Amino acid sequence: MNGTLFLLNRRDFLRLVLYGSLGMSGLSGILGADYISRPLWEQYVTWQAANCDADTFVKQHAPKLALLHFGATLCPDYQLMAAEADPDRTIKLLQDYFGCAHVRLGMRWNTHAALGIGAYDRWIEALLNHGIKTVPAYGLKAPFPPETHFPPAIEKDLAALGAPRGSTIHATSPLGKLALDYSQTLLDHLEREFGLDSFYGFNPENEFDAHYGTHALAVGADLLRAQVQLLYHPHHRRRLLLNSALISPPLQPASLSTVINNALALRQEFPTIAPIVGADIYEETGAGRITANIYIDTFAGVRLRHGDQLIPNAKKRLAAAGIPLEVTEFQISDWFHEPRRYQPGSRIHTQYLLLRMMDYLVDKPPAPAQEPFVVRLWEMSMILRKMLEDERFFYSNDTYPLIQRLNQHSL
Repeated sequence: MNGTLFLLNRRDFLRLVLYGSLGMSGLSGILGADYISRPLWEQYVTWQAANCDADTFVKQHAPKLALLHFGATLCPDYQLMAAEADPDRTIKLLQDYFGCAHVRLGMRWNTHAALGIGAYDRWIEALLNHGIKTVPAYGLKAPFPPETHFPPAIEKDLAALGAPRGSTIHATSPLGKLALDYSQTLLDHLEREFGLDSFYGFNPENEFDAHYGTHALAVGADLLRAQVQLLYHPHHRRRLLLNSALISPPLQPASLSTVINNALALRQEFPTIAPIVGADIYEETGAGRITANIYIDTFAGVRLRHGDQLIPNAKKRLAAAGIPLEVTEFQISDWFHEPRRYQPGSRIHTQYLLLRMMDYLVDKPPAPAQEPFVVRLWEMSMILRKMLEDERFFYSNDTYPLIQRLNQHSL
């Protein structure tokens, strides 16, 4: 991987990952050293393959790269609103420089409570005016850590509302009922101002099944179903984005399986709801971290936790059901401030994640060509804020020309 591991030979590397795995979980005693070393060795080899110039990378992987479209996840609260960014100019930068045609717009409950239900209207208007295929993301678990954004009056009383730390929120709980009232108010507003059919899709409840974030809260399948029922109309087809962290905590079903099961059940119950399953992929998993440059990445973590067949079988189920797959969060920014050999957002780091994603998630489509495989760059606010200050910031990192090149399909 990074740092120390680039200096190791194969024998030293396998010894290191075996000792690290023993120290983290004791898996080798149960599953065998080979079970552990194979996905970690693959992770290491992929780092070596990613460590090349952009022209070589594009030439070697052009067939699969041609299938991709880079969209974005955008959470204006993170940095753009505080900087008083102009939504129209910001979206124009995203479109002109990065070529993004798909955007998931993160909207927070506490922002709506503080600024009114129209707090994001200028952002929505800019996205729609520029022809962006827009997916509002909302609910209790709106995107961007800490994964919940409650109004202060609710956050200080979560236990009394049926949501103690680490619990699952259900539709019949006091908090579940408040959340559904909020979602209904928001959807009514979006219908009045823009028309719900103006939106490409909807993402109620980010990573709904995961007990992540400040309060480690998950959303129950019954609450997710109730959110979808608010969206459902028998004569209007509406896309439903359900995104997954893929991997789950110990002793829990794989997040990917949980999301697919819910997608299939919701489509069966609500025939005009068209699910999309999204995978959130990052370079490392929190449970497999030893140091900044020694860790287990998402796909190695999936294989160690859930076996080699989880993702191939999931893709078969989705293909048989005609449900598209996308990457809803593709790491382009970092939340750890520490020295790494390749920082998230650098070109080598991006090439590494692209290789991992293409190896596991992207298949060559049958003729005629299907819709592009959407890859939403995770959290563009910091990048766009800097570009608003100086558009030349775009040229200071050779990741961005690579993204622009891929989105223009100038391979």
